[in-house]
Formats: sequence, structure tokens, C-alpha cells
Amino acid sequence: MKVAVVAAALAALVAVAAAAPPPPPPPGFARFPYGSCDKDSPFRTYEASFPKGQAGNVFCWRMQYQGNRCVSDPDFKACCQNDVHKFSLAFEPSCAPGFKASATLNGVAVSANSVVLETPPNADKRMTLAVKNLGLAGPAVEGAEVCITVEAGSCRTLASILPVFDQSPLWQNSLWSSDHACCGVSRGSPPSPPPSPNPPSPAPPSPKPPFSLYKENGWIVAGTAEYEDITCHGSYITVCGQTINDEVGAQMAQSLTDLATAVVFNVFGIPEDGTCPVVLAGLTVGMAPSTGYEKSPCVPAPIPVSGCAPPPPQWPEYPCRTAKTNGINYNNDFPFRTSNQYILTSTSSSSSEYCVEVSAPGPFYNSKCGNKTTLKKLQFFLDYNRRYQIKAITLKYNNGQTATRSQSWGPVGSNSLKVTDLNWTIDDVNRLQPKVCFTIKAGTTLTDLALNEQAKGPIWSAAFSEDLDCCPTLLGSTFLPDGEPIEIPPA
Repeated sequence: MKVAVVAAALAALVAVAAAAPPPPPPPGFARFPYGSCDKDSPFRTYEASFPKGQAGNVFCWRMQYQGNRCVSDPDFKACCQNDVHKFSLAFEPSCAPGFKASATLNGVAVSANSVVLETPPNADKRMTLAVKNLGLAGPAVEGAEVCITVEAGSCRTLASILPVFDQSPLWQNSLWSSDHACCGVSRGSPPSPPPSPNPPSPAPPSPKPPFSLYKENGWIVAGTAEYEDITCHGSYITVCGQTINDEVGAQMAQSLTDLATAVVFNVFGIPEDGTCPVVLAGLTVGMAPSTGYEKSPCVPAPIPVSGCAPPPPQWPEYPCRTAKTNGINYNNDFPFRTSNQYILTSTSSSSSEYCVEVSAPGPFYNSKCGNKTTLKKLQFFLDYNRRYQIKAITLKYNNGQTATRSQSWGPVGSNSLKVTDLNWTIDDVNRLQPKVCFTIKAGTTLTDLALNEQAKGPIWSAAFSEDLDCCPTLLGSTFLPDGEPIEIPPA
């Protein structure tokens, strides 16, 4: 079975010195989180990574919110509206006698009765260390940090409290929703012990191509072990190989899914703490099947990884951005979307044209926003002070018809370019496949007009329901007609 895996950074050309990913999980690894949640890995709207360089009896995990996946990947819908109620860490049962720990959330002490050892039902000799009642949800999860301090017991370090496997221990945690419907899993290695004061200088390791360990353990029988099996094209790194059979290939795909963050961070040189290299600032990185292998059982589904993508701006300035019903914001259920690709469709000596597709992909959810059937307008987070660089706004349909819109802006300072009076139904969008096109004066690009709180380049849009009760924000960037990202120089 042929395998092709692509690690992609959207809208940036990245030179990468790739290293081998972590080995496949040891026996019994997949049993965690020892529970019956409906959507565990890979449905990770929330993740918790281990900040680099910690040791001793205090260890912390930093949480990430991957709201962009709720927009780009319908499979993640199941967990997009859930909260984070509990942090759960796989724990070695033999460490339980005399064990005591405390915890903090963002530096504030968590009540003692919320830091407990739990014995999951139907889990033979398994145990977890839980920090409960976190009360987080949505963007508020991003950057939140849970720290655990071991105060008593025979096991005082992270490595010692982790379950004993046949191989070196790896930490496993899950972030549980209060209704136990979602429990996204993250995994990694504990910190190495500090080196001796004057350690000998080791010989530099031989560089290994990505996925070479899968060949070493016999899963891959051809490819990936030589650099000619790795190709770089624009912003894509493609790795090719062949597994023994489909069954083993499926195991490898699951392993890659479970270890997606570690693999992608490794390939793109992102530290374990998620600090984004300057060249990747504001971009989305991830893994995806190569063209033609989307249905192969041997490759993971497309997996974007948090770490470099910017958080949504505090925009648009409408109540719908933060409004909640029964504690939940249903914006992401709204069935209308702008594509994440703003295509440069034409250029001339006087102007350039960029077009973005509008779709209504479904599935459609039975919720406040999921039941809406009409797209009233779109807004784009662009620089009001550079509005004179926009020559025209055109709506284009697949039947050849076009319509124009005059520039319309929100209140001064809102930087909201409005494309109004659309009033498209779901059927209209699916039938006509409309595009919104911007004609920009020569010497200026669409990314020059885009506003972002952290980095140049990403383009934000918002889609509005007819009653303005729903307005999800959507992230995109500029591409060439052949699907190649347009390179954005680092700031």
C-alpha cells in the first residue's frame, strides 16, 4: 500500500531540517483515557502540551484551543461547543499510597477536593490524576496553564508517576467536557534529567528523515529512509513510502494521528512549548494526505496543528461574536463559509483580482445558528485607511453572471468592509457557487490590506445570518490559481 503524507505550512515557504518522529505508542497505550467519551482523539478541539524544560515535583501543561478546526473540518463539530471541565493525567497505581498533590490554574490555587486520584470504571488496574472544575471553554482555553505540585508520596517526579509500560514512559492527558462527551488526548515525553556539570560532547547524531522509525520497526518496507523519498515543493514537504499491508498501514495512520502535534512540531522545528519560529508566525501547519491518496487507509485525515495560527481577533464588533445560549456560542454551526483560499485570479499593469468562494457545506446542525438558512452579508477585516486601494467588488456565479457591490464600511475604526444584500439561501449557494472578488490597485496585495493582531498575512472574514444573531469568523490566506500558497515574507 502506497503512502504519501504531506506536512504543509499555508502561505509560507519554509526550509526545514526534518528529524524522526517519536516511535509508535507502546502496548496498551491506546486504552487511555480509560473512559467512554463519545469523541476522543483525533477530535481534539482542545489540547494540553507540556512546556519544555520542567523537572522536579512541579509540572505544567499549557492548553490550546483549535477553533479554526471547527470551521475547516466538519468532523470536529462534535466537540466544538464543549467546555473543559477536567484535566486528567494517566497515573501509576503503585504510586497511590500516601500520594498527595495540589494544583493551580493560571497561577491560582485549585480547591483541594478538585485534585483527586480516580479509578476509571472498566479499566483494569488503571488510575488517573484529575484536576476538576476548570470551568473553561472556547478561546478562553488558549494559553491557560494547569500546574501540578506533588507534595507527598513515594513518587515525586513526573516520570515516576506515569504508568509503567514495556517501553519508556510517556505522559498522556485528556481534557474532559462536563458532559463527558469529549475527551481530547495529548501525549508526549517527560523532561530528561539535567546533564552533569561537564558532560562529554557527544558526536552529532546522524540526521534521520521523517518516519524512518516506522521503517526500522518493520511497518514500512520501502521509501522514507532515503532523502530522495522526501520532496519539497513550495510550502509542502511530501514523504512517500510503502507499508507491508493495509492493516499495518492503518496502525501507522492511527499512530501519526495520535502523535500529530509531535510529528509536525518536529518537522517544522517548532519547540515543544509551541513557541512559533518567526518564519511561521501567523500560519497554520499540519499533516494531510498527498493528492491521490486521500482515501488510503494508510494515511491520517488532514490534521491542522495549533502553535502558529493566530487567534481570532476581537472582531467583528457585533453581539453575535460572543453571545451564548445556555452557556454555548453556536456561531460555528452557521452553515455558510468563505473558503480559506483567496485566489489571485488575474493581474495586470494596473490591478490584481482576488476571489474567495462561498459555500454551504453542511452537515447542518439543530441549534440556534445551525437552523439558519440565509446568508445576509459578509464582512472582511481590512484596513479602512487603505480603502482607496480597492477598485471594485464583484460577485461571480458559476453560470457566468456577475453583480457588483459598492464599498460599504462599518463604523470608523472597525476596519470592516461589508459586502451586503446577499440574501443567499443554502440552495442558492450550492447551485450558483458564488465568489466574492476584490480588484486591488497595482503595487498593493490583498494581504497588504489584511489586518491581524499578531502577524501580516492572514485574512479574516465573518458570515452573518439574516437576523445578525450568528457571525462566525473564518481565516484564509492568498493562493495562486494552481493552489500554491503565495509566499509572505516574515515580518
